[in-house]
Amino acid sequence: MNPRTKELAGVSIADFAAELGAEIATDAPTDTYIERLSVGAMGADAALRHFRRTKDAVLITGGDRSDIHSVALEAPGIKCLCLTGGFRPSSAVLGKAEERGIPILLAQSDTLTIIERAEEIVHAGRTRDEVTVERMRELLTDHADLHEMLGHE
Repeated sequence: MNPRTKELAGVSIADFAAELGAEIATDAPTDTYIERLSVGAMGADAALRHFRRTKDAVLITGGDRSDIHSVALEAPGIKCLCLTGGFRPSSAVLGKAEERGIPILLAQSDTLTIIERAEEIVHAGRTRDEVTVERMRELLTDHADLHEMLGHE
């Protein structure tokens, strides 16, 4: 059996924001886990088609791309927006994000730098908190034969 659990597959939005040094611009919950990156570098119509096919993703796009911000907030698979370049989103985008419970992160660096750093963060995951460590312990106990792995009879 190959157990899969979200807590080990990605990173919480709170941890993601902390690792990036990003400001959280909304009061939306940040305990949701993200597993993928989506980059908003296309037109709004193409973006919407792309965003609808993704799940458990953070959208990384320029903070000045309000057309992309609005479209991303319509896609159920986008769990968080990370806006780059030090731009603040419009009040309409902030209001819509609050209404839908989607966190918006504000990063000062350029989009490429944030994408590179985000890939490291998401793919490395996090195992620092007690809940995650305890979940790892449970999975090992339930699904691994530690005696066999360690070569004990």
